[in-house]
Amino acid sequence: MRQIKNQDKNLYHIRILKTYLEYLRKYYPDLDLDYVLQYAGITRSQLDDEGYWYTQEEEDRFHEIVDKLTRNPNIAREAGRYGATSSSYGTILQYIFSFIEPSLAYELLGKIGSKLTKGTAIKIRKIDSNKVEALFDINPGVEEKPYSCQNRLGMMEAMAIPFTGEYATVEHPECIHQGAHACRYLITWNIP
Repeated sequence: MRQIKNQDKNLYHIRILKTYLEYLRKYYPDLDLDYVLQYAGITRSQLDDEGYWYTQEEEDRFHEIVDKLTRNPNIAREAGRYGATSSSYGTILQYIFSFIEPSLAYELLGKIGSKLTKGTAIKIRKIDSNKVEALFDINPGVEEKPYSCQNRLGMMEAMAIPFTGEYATVEHPECIHQGAHACRYLITWNIP
């Protein structure tokens, strides 16, 4: 686990936000995305910069305004589910899904996830042919909010769809927001 220092407060890769915006554009077409970005403190040029990383504060403001404007308490989970089919991740996911089985896809999700966030250390462990455990250790100095858990949960549910045609079952028995030292997920899918 790595300590997050003050100069390294940019925790999230802009691709995460782009996926969220793609979801909002599709399911909330009347939402003023320029206003959402302005409220979050992110410019269009930052959004277009594939090397840009944004802060927890920007992430929190983004979720605050999206929650308020959509009035959807499940928005983070739904956006996470959408992420598995998003064009923002399209090329990566098409490559993954064309060569492997679900357990390997989840294993790669752990590796890809570490390229999108500096806020967590991700470990994926295969338990059975149709079950994995995902452990998200929150790095010291990072204060994630419950929406992060819901967004991850949605993404992990949706990862099974290309293989099985349905969402995986995801349990979240341990959560940092309930006193656990890490967020733990158990992911099970039907074998096609």
